Amino acid sequence: MRGPNFDAHSPEIHIAESWPTAGPPVLWTRELGQGYSAFVAAGEHVYTQGQSLTGQYVYCLHMDTGKTIWSYKYDWPYEGMGVYPGPRSTPTVKNGRVFYAAPSGQLGCLNADTGKLIWKRNLLEEYDGTGGDGFGYSCSPVVTAGMVIMPVGGKSASLVGLDEKTGKEIWSAGDDPASYSAVYPITRNGRKLVVGYLQNSLVIHDRMTGRLLSRLELSHGYDEHSC
Repeated sequence: MRGPNFDAHSPEIHIAESWPTAGPPVLWTRELGQGYSAFVAAGEHVYTQGQSLTGQYVYCLHMDTGKTIWSYKYDWPYEGMGVYPGPRSTPTVKNGRVFYAAPSGQLGCLNADTGKLIWKRNLLEEYDGTGGDGFGYSCSPVVTAGMVIMPVGGKSASLVGLDEKTGKEIWSAGDDPASYSAVYPITRNGRKLVVGYLQNSLVIHDRMTGRLLSRLELSHGYDEHSC
């Protein structure tokens, strides 16, 4: 999600200008099964999602050793024998919590230190979401301004904003079907906004109230907007 400030900028310094001929040294490797999740780092921990024969999991691993600190099973395997098995999205870490999304539309919040469930709900079922059906719910949770903002694609719920502590709805708005892209928070002339790249439209909502401010119709017939 372009980093904690959504700007694709890293404050890191002393980055290596070259690698050894054999490549950078490998500290550890782990087999985590099926899936398409990337890793997110916070402190000494890294977090990701993966799938085994027994289910889908959020993993918390030690950064230096790869040792499992905790794992949380949130669903059964997704298309385990299919062409594209496993979870698609990458967890988000914010304010001591880990937020995850599952292909089924489940959105959940865990304690980052213990893996204990704080809240969960299924957005596609609750809002009758449409648009991302072909490959499963794939967008990563975006946490900003005390909310988790997600594309859903339901009636009056193209985008929804949920309280990050409780998962309760703060706002929902729009009628367009969604696709696979996460939302993108921006600030324009001092106003906090959120951009949604949906199945057939590009929309801009007020980030705090959900009010739809702008909608641009996109071409129809190619609806896999994924990034």
